[in-house]
Amino acid sequence: MKIKLVLVILLLGSTLNFTNCSKDEDVDVKNTPPSSAELIYPADNATELDLSLSLDWAESTDLDSDDIFYDVYLSEIETELEDKLIAADLKTTSCELNELEYFTSYYWKVVAKDENDLESSSTIFSFTTKDKSNTVPTVPILTLPTDKSTDVALDLSLIWEESTDADGDKITYTVYLGESDNLSENELIASDVNTLNYKPEGLEYSKNYYWKVIAKDTKGASSSSSVFSFTTSANSSPSTDIEMITVQGGTFQMGFNYGDSDEQPIHTVTISSFEIGKYEVTQAQWESVMGSNPSYHKGDNLPVERVSWNTIQTFISKLNEQTGLEYRLPTEAEWEFAARGGNSSNDNSYAGSNTVEDVAWYDNNSDGKTHDIGTKQANELGIYDMSGNVYEWCSDWYYESYGSDAVTNPTGPTSGSSRVSRGGGWHAAGGYCHVANRAPFDPSEKGNALGLRLALSL
Repeated sequence: MKIKLVLVILLLGSTLNFTNCSKDEDVDVKNTPPSSAELIYPADNATELDLSLSLDWAESTDLDSDDIFYDVYLSEIETELEDKLIAADLKTTSCELNELEYFTSYYWKVVAKDENDLESSSTIFSFTTKDKSNTVPTVPILTLPTDKSTDVALDLSLIWEESTDADGDKITYTVYLGESDNLSENELIASDVNTLNYKPEGLEYSKNYYWKVIAKDTKGASSSSSVFSFTTSANSSPSTDIEMITVQGGTFQMGFNYGDSDEQPIHTVTISSFEIGKYEVTQAQWESVMGSNPSYHKGDNLPVERVSWNTIQTFISKLNEQTGLEYRLPTEAEWEFAARGGNSSNDNSYAGSNTVEDVAWYDNNSDGKTHDIGTKQANELGIYDMSGNVYEWCSDWYYESYGSDAVTNPTGPTSGSSRVSRGGGWHAAGGYCHVANRAPFDPSEKGNALGLRLALSL
């Protein structure tokens, strides 16, 4: 009886145990997060690192075999790292960084997460980029004028090759020019030049010059070129460069009754034959005589400007000495007779047309500057730019109104405070380019719309 009872209890216990085992095998295992990513490179507290590098870490594992993705955080401030996500959902174990700052400490970490958004974070590592050691720009190479070149024109440009900077710093150039090869700060003629050329002013004929260029970066590092020398050309007579038009003498009606008061009254004027410049005097012509170019708007074939009546007398004196001729400024009456077309006049309002646009550079079309001579339509005598481009000085003293009597070869009053200019300029309204318009200026005035045209007596 006792033996049976024991067997029943043993059998019952065995049944319960098997039942419990079956229930344990049917329970789902819970989802587990991936293992933390192990950071590899840069190592913690690494220094002197390049500005471009790769963050690398070891692959995380997941007991549930879920797919794993990585989020990367990078910050210059450790406490702000949590808000500085720079790459999300990466499937690789690296992240490329570019354009880091010099000598800066960074903090980084990687968060591994599975497809069920369970995640684990790595430890936080730090690293520091390398310090920036500033490099000197490469030496600028001088190209023109070549070293020891001769017969160099006064309107030359100094030209050099571009310097480079390994740090990518911006480079500017300082230019030195002098009469000795020992160039110092006294010979500095231009600084902070952003181009690869510079046009010096005030060079003289038959003179030896030395020049160099220094390249400088934004941090003050600099390198100097070698010193080159050149010799300017000897002076040559500019007489063949000045084309003259013969104006046959005649009689005309000078003035304009519907213009300003100083253009009135219309009166009869007789002019003897003379010659007048086909063009306004150019900057190249002026510089060939004076050795310098005072103009604001630069260009060999542009009319010279910023020349006063007084300075023009020096120019004419030197020109006459060089050529053996007797150039002069035209009288006001000669100027108007020639502008109107002389004996071939069509009685135009402007010098060659009733439409100012045809013959003049003025405020509506000049784009705020002078233009090459002879690029507009000529007048009846083949003379250019007597309307517009630059005002042209005449020899006369200014007086406020004409007399009504007929006159022959008038030269104006014997004294005064202002000299007359004619023709209007690039900045003037069309009405000031009228052939009868007059403009007085102090003889010392040298504005950037004041030029000249030459005349010769016959």
